[in-house]
Amino acid sequence: MIDVDGSLYKGDWNDGDFHGQGKFIYTDGTIYEGGWKNGEKEGVGKMSFADGDIYEGDWIQDKMEGKRKMTCSNGRIYEGEWRNNQVKISK
Repeated sequence: MIDVDGSLYKGDWNDGDFHGQGKFIYTDGTIYEGGWKNGEKEGVGKMSFADGDIYEGDWIQDKMEGKRKMTCSNGRIYEGEWRNNQVKISK
């Protein structure tokens, strides 16, 4: 599927939604490859951001969740826990 904004999806569908395994290329060059459920990122996936950062890990309802890895374009690597698209900081 090519959207009117130029984004591209190639993968599995169910009842008109991205569902199963697929690849989505955003117009800014960001690429998501992995699981989908009812049109949202779900399960294990890899997001390669246009700025060079890479998140590899779990997704729940379109958000980065769980223990996974972020490799930044500046060479820094974070391995730890994410909640609701953010790094979880322990106090």
